[in-house]
Amino acid sequence: MAIILHKTRNGQVFRCDHCESIHVEFGTTELRFSSEGFRTFWK
Repeated sequence: MAIILHKTRNGQVFRCDHCESIHVEFGTTELRFSSEGFRTFWK
């Protein structure tokens, strides 16, 4: 199950319980982070 954290018409950020990753989708690009990796990316 995915929990959407933020969504716009251009993309979304969601947490996937299946793979325990945070996904950032923008257009045709997708980035996948661990929780710690996302915190580093956000800073």
